[in-house]
Amino acid sequence: MSSCSFKEVIEFRKRLTNTHVESADFICKEKRVHFIDMVHIGQEQFYVNVRNEIREFKHKGYVLFYEWIDYNQTDEITLRKTKKLVGFVPSQKGYSQILSNIKLEGVTVQDNQLFLGLVNGRDFNVDITPEEVISAYEKQFGEIQLSSEELESPLDELYEPSQGSENLKSIILDYRTRYLASKIQESQYDKIIVIYGADHQIGLLEELQSLDQSWRRADP
Repeated sequence: MSSCSFKEVIEFRKRLTNTHVESADFICKEKRVHFIDMVHIGQEQFYVNVRNEIREFKHKGYVLFYEWIDYNQTDEITLRKTKKLVGFVPSQKGYSQILSNIKLEGVTVQDNQLFLGLVNGRDFNVDITPEEVISAYEKQFGEIQLSSEELESPLDELYEPSQGSENLKSIILDYRTRYLASKIQESQYDKIIVIYGADHQIGLLEELQSLDQSWRRADP
């Protein structure tokens, strides 16, 4: 957090202590989306509340689209390039390492297993692969060069990102929001719960409207 502004630190702490579930609903002529704002590290009670809300909507016939870039089956070069951009490998283990440095009661790492298999088995990981993240980044900003030290350092070692962290936001946020919108639009299901990072909600409606102008925010 050393490079963050005071405002960002306050917002980060707010997310870590929050237990209330924030959500938004988007509708078009044929579909309805219930978007739940997620954080990867948060209060255990927050995740319990998310689970309860998912169960409630599953009883209404919704399916679940969830976010997760899976780093468990990724090649080493992709992992090292990711680490150069992010500062760590954003896997369950990586987030657990960050958690070990956070001294707040009740904080835990998001575990999607908590949200799967509720009411029905219609749960779908709707996200891009680690290789797609790096490929999209390099296509837009150029190849990521790894030094000998970056090639040899322990993968589980945390450090300050050394390249392109600001550029990465356009891939991690904007590119993936467009991907999510396309999957919603293409889906055979007309009622969808989405659990994705809170920042994705901001641009999702605009991306949906670029595919179908009838999309709008539903009244509370």
